[in-house]
Amino acid sequence: MNTVERGCSCRMTCGSRRAGLALLLALVAGACASGQSGATDGSLAGDQGTAELGRLRVQGHQIVDREGQPLVLRGLGFADLLTLDENGHFDEDTFHNARAWGANLVRLPVTPAAYRLGKERVFGYLDQAIGWARKHGMYLIIEWHVSGNLPQGLFLFGDTDITLDEIRQFWTDVAGRYANEPVVAFYELYNEPAAIEWEGGSWSFADWQATADDLVTLVRGLSPDTIPMLGGLDFAYDFSDGGAQPFASPNIALAVHPYPGRARPPRQPAWDEAFGYLADKYPMLLTEVGFDPCDDIVPDTYRADVEYGREILTYAAQKGIGWTAFVFYQGPYWPMPLFTDWESLTPTTSGKLFRDVLQGVPIEQAGESGTECPDD
Repeated sequence: MNTVERGCSCRMTCGSRRAGLALLLALVAGACASGQSGATDGSLAGDQGTAELGRLRVQGHQIVDREGQPLVLRGLGFADLLTLDENGHFDEDTFHNARAWGANLVRLPVTPAAYRLGKERVFGYLDQAIGWARKHGMYLIIEWHVSGNLPQGLFLFGDTDITLDEIRQFWTDVAGRYANEPVVAFYELYNEPAAIEWEGGSWSFADWQATADDLVTLVRGLSPDTIPMLGGLDFAYDFSDGGAQPFASPNIALAVHPYPGRARPPRQPAWDEAFGYLADKYPMLLTEVGFDPCDDIVPDTYRADVEYGREILTYAAQKGIGWTAFVFYQGPYWPMPLFTDWESLTPTTSGKLFRDVLQGVPIEQAGESGTECPDD
């Protein structure tokens, strides 16, 4: 996802085509970080706290810590770094607040617009973010934030002239700089691959696989211990055309964006078909997961009540899938905000659900039902 002033309406209207944060005291810290794989009650069994964050790695279909213990990472997705900075919220407070909510993982999008301002500016952002994340006991996903069809040059959000050479240069710069930084646990190599059929685009899974495996080879040559992460087609939702081994690269993680409009109730069969069938073969994270019962930006894709949130989090817990809730930001054109304002951080309907679960509330008891929307 990205700002939606220019492109979200297009993406989600067309998306409907297929269905449409000093740490807290130990008292809080004990409730808010890594849960054991397969937990089904939404609780989180441990916390890195102020301890040094060790290197994570892939072991089979799980992410494990340096002791070889499985972790299910759960956290929050930020707006892109340039947007945070330009709106006065790229600061330690934002990371502190994410930790206070219970996050042990933060997703950091980097847009082409930010990268085109110069790699030193991006490094400045990322160096600070790594320091704040380390201080507050959280791992990071660095993510190249673009949505669309690379081979045919069809992109959303006003992005233009994005090439494989630019993407490769970005990851060469980032992977070379942060290879020895365990706080940077993942590289999400391409936010949302999508054919963009409504503009005449096409993109086969075989072609995406070749590009994705090439990017994995690139970052592995520079940063062998950081986990590459890849999404499926149809905006990081659908791996089915890739079969049982969608990518040739071993020891990667899969990224999924299962927004409400991607499947209609009962959703589990559709989730099984699109991505869930791989959860016993690959580590998997829902790197964008969110909803808004009152969304008026693209309701066909984003609008859902808290029952959808409980359903997807229960599904994820049963399969040992981690997640970063979207979006830990409040500002114009950003759908599904997790809080109502920057001063109080009062959670929205989705924010309360995700915050409750991050802080150890069982999923079935988390959040509140019965949201009344202004126009209802």
